[in-house]
Amino acid sequence: MKHSARSTFIPALALVAVAGLAAFLPSAVQANDPAGASQAAAGTAAMRSNLVKLQRPVTFDLNESKLEDVIKFFSETTGAQFEPIWKGTGADDGLDKETAITLSVKNLDALTALEKVLDLAAASAGGFGGDSNTWQFTEYGTIQIGSRKLLNKFKRTEIYDVNDLLLVIPVYDDVPTIDLEQALQGGGGGGGGRSPFTGGGSGGNEQRRQQREEQRDRRLTDLKGLITSLAEGEQWEDTGGDGGKIITYEGNFVVRAPDYMHRSLVGYRWWPSANANAQRSRRFVTTNVNTANSSIGDVVNFPVSATPGGGSGPTPGGR
Repeated sequence: MKHSARSTFIPALALVAVAGLAAFLPSAVQANDPAGASQAAAGTAAMRSNLVKLQRPVTFDLNESKLEDVIKFFSETTGAQFEPIWKGTGADDGLDKETAITLSVKNLDALTALEKVLDLAAASAGGFGGDSNTWQFTEYGTIQIGSRKLLNKFKRTEIYDVNDLLLVIPVYDDVPTIDLEQALQGGGGGGGGRSPFTGGGSGGNEQRRQQREEQRDRRLTDLKGLITSLAEGEQWEDTGGDGGKIITYEGNFVVRAPDYMHRSLVGYRWWPSANANAQRSRRFVTTNVNTANSSIGDVVNFPVSATPGGGSGPTPGGR
């Protein structure tokens, strides 16, 4: 899926649609803001840095350790920056610093280990499914951790182009037939004869065009249903949650949701999602061929034959 927006409505409807969309989009999308772009680039760099740090393998054996100390251990061991949402800081559903964590891991990447700790903390508080804990990035690149209910308060808007998933191949089978006898009889005449073409017309093709439009709309609805049922299914407004909202706009999904929900859809530009092996900006192919010992072989020159200027002379070796 790609980021884009198109406008093919008639002018009057386009004005209304774009005005409504502009109110829905963040200011960074509505205007060319160099300062905002610089801040976004710095935030992206911080995200990448923190996520790379969480790939470091860790080994620990926790026995009734306080959650606050465990998060501090992750921060000191990996160097990543965290923003826990603790209970008592204006959030009644925040993480409890005193939650006891018992867990043993060996040579496990810190990110997976952190997710296990957050799951244990949620289980201790009786939170499962939509009430469980997770992590996401802030706009400044720090790692925010807490319950999904609290993380849902931090939303951003993204536009995903899904037109390539909606393509319906047209079939044009309502074509005229040719009366060969009529065509041969009138072959030498002027323009007053009867046309040899019979049948066909725009009626059938118009009906098929409408059928393709209906099929495209069904695909768009089905795709939206797949997303809201498989990617953080309990958090979408369509499924009764308060996390994310999807608006369809000319073959695009305008998604208003917290960072962790966007991550479940497409990952990040520099970190593809486990659910969809595709970057936002383009399609790509990956291979696992080892080319570490590859080298360029011999370079051989071959003579090239060419036709002299004008194209009328003989070619070398020809007559």
